[in-house]
Amino acid sequence: MVATLATTDSGSVTITNNSASNTYTFTSNGNFEFTYIDAAGNTNTTTATVGNIDSDGPSVTGIVIDSGNQYTTASSVSIAHSGSDIGGNTLSHMRFSCDDTTWSDWE
Repeated sequence: MVATLATTDSGSVTITNNSASNTYTFTSNGNFEFTYIDAAGNTNTTTATVGNIDSDGPSVTGIVIDSGNQYTTASSVSIAHSGSDIGGNTLSHMRFSCDDTTWSDWE
């Protein structure tokens, strides 16, 4: 999530923190305060707040092969999954690996 400080006084406002950058990248929920000064020497602050970064991965609670088989030797099978995400997002894609190194595309 990126916060951008925008001003109507183009060129006459200098940001005095954040390496003079008008953007700040949030990597977790929290606050960031921009401090700045205008051409007349007036200082001010603006606080950007982010509270909706979902950093918890999903949890898969079950995988079902061909309607409940424990294993299969077939080259074509149906696989279903169920799980949840603490952040409230739905599980929408999965991918597969036989060696934990090479993975299929997300599907």
